[in-house]
Amino acid sequence: MPAPYTRITRALGQDTAVAAVLAWALAGTLAFNLLMGRNWPAGDVELQVAQTLCEDLGLGPLIARMPAGLQQRVGETGWQLSHGEKSRVFLARALLQQRAADGAGRELRRAGPAQP
Repeated sequence: MPAPYTRITRALGQDTAVAAVLAWALAGTLAFNLLMGRNWPAGDVELQVAQTLCEDLGLGPLIARMPAGLQQRVGETGWQLSHGEKSRVFLARALLQQRAADGAGRELRRAGPAQP
C-alpha cells in the first residue's frame, strides 16, 4: 500500500509538494537537502537563493551556528536537526523546487520561530 503522501501527490499533481509532519534530512550537506530535485552541484546563484529563503523561513540563526554554513553535513552522520528545523528545511526544499506547498504553514505557525 502506498504511503498517504503518495496518494495525495497523485491527486494534486506533480507540481505539488507535500510537507509531511514527519520531515527528514538525508545524510549530506544542508545545501544538498535544500536543493534536491534541482541541478546538482548547485552554483553560487542557487546557493544564494537557498540561503535567502532559509533566512526568510527563520533558519538564518541555525545556518550561522553551523561552522560550514550551507555546506555543513546534516542527518544521521552530521549536524542533528530538531523536528522544527527539519520541517523548515522540508518546506524550503518544496519552495526551491517551485512547487506549491500544502500544510506547512499551519505547522510553522504552531512551531513559532526556529530555536537554537
